[in-house]
Amino acid sequence: MVFINCGRGFRSVAGRSAILFALPLLVVACASNPNQDDGEDGEAEREPHAVVKFCNDLSKGGADVVLTVEVGFPVAATLSASTGSCTPLAPASCQAIPLGTDVPLTLRDGSQVLWQGGMNQVESGEEWILVAELDDTSGEPTVEGGVLKPEFPCSEIE
Repeated sequence: MVFINCGRGFRSVAGRSAILFALPLLVVACASNPNQDDGEDGEAEREPHAVVKFCNDLSKGGADVVLTVEVGFPVAATLSASTGSCTPLAPASCQAIPLGTDVPLTLRDGSQVLWQGGMNQVESGEEWILVAELDDTSGEPTVEGGVLKPEFPCSEIE
């Protein structure tokens, strides 16, 4: 089966702009995290964690397909999304993911592994978006993404 970008895109609460094309505008280019609590204000610190939303912009042979991304090894989070949708659905909280360096990612279509890669550095308080799409060079399924800017909360992206 051949996978293709479905072109339906995704929208944020602010409008109907496609995440695929807006990803550079949504994602922070550096590793600094303006949402991270340094604990200096006297408030109790929360358990350290980051969160993620997964969006699927692929179809299979022209038909909708449910793809799954697994985060961590052993797998700490599993998120599945149909063509043209994201999970968790807005306004639900996004899925907690492990912190660390080189956090593994696996993209699956059922039991078939389509792609394996990783997240370079996941830090406490970060909100990530991952999008299943086609690699521009190889034409094979891949996952792109990054840390969201504070003005685009993970829980508000549809």
